[in-house]
Amino acid sequence: MRTLIVDDEPAAIRRLVRLCEKMPSIEVAATANDGGKALAMLNRLCVDLILLDIEMPGLSGLAMAERLVGRMPAPAIVFVTAYEQFALQAFAVDAVGYLLKPVDPAQLRATIERIERRLAPTLREPTSMASARPVAAAIFWVPFRGTLLRLEGKDIDRITSEDDYARLHCGDKSYLVAERLYAIEQRLGGDCFVRVHRSTLVNSDRVEALENDAGTWSVRLSSGERLAIGRSFLPAVRSRLGITI
Repeated sequence: MRTLIVDDEPAAIRRLVRLCEKMPSIEVAATANDGGKALAMLNRLCVDLILLDIEMPGLSGLAMAERLVGRMPAPAIVFVTAYEQFALQAFAVDAVGYLLKPVDPAQLRATIERIERRLAPTLREPTSMASARPVAAAIFWVPFRGTLLRLEGKDIDRITSEDDYARLHCGDKSYLVAERLYAIEQRLGGDCFVRVHRSTLVNSDRVEALENDAGTWSVRLSSGERLAIGRSFLPAVRSRLGITI
């Protein structure tokens, strides 16, 4: 996994780099000492994982993570901090891990291995720029009445988060899968799906209209269903749909 390390303490960065160098599955692609610089790097750098400090001058780790919500494809975020009290806020922005400093090597390794197991189908081949995987390549095997049904990404209308699970909505049916929303977002590759809310991905081919009701935007799907768009997600939705007006 190509990894970005963000921390305002040089000693903390050096320690994380040393720990990562001991794990053959990790490639440290870059380091940054504040959230603003890290965001700028991500405009030209594709990474699978961010090891992110929380308390930093300027743009904090939590603020940086909030700006990455809805990004396609979304890197996995593990917060590395000296403070316990931010855990709930961290997982509210889809963090996949929360490690306390000084980082225990065994805990870091266990966190990385857990992420690898979840992201194994989506990890990129080494390349200068990662290309989006076509949504049709994402196959889901879902339990249904004692059998496993095969679903392709293009057949799904929307996907919603249910804690450590996700629900795939196809017409009037839905299927629960043991996979978190962020991992599914990675698998879909950002080709056709767009995140309209922290807990919802929508197939852009199903979007018939954007509607504005007293300043609150929503998407109307071909099924007639209306889904509210989170304020921070609206620019990404407009961009994905090719809306320039």
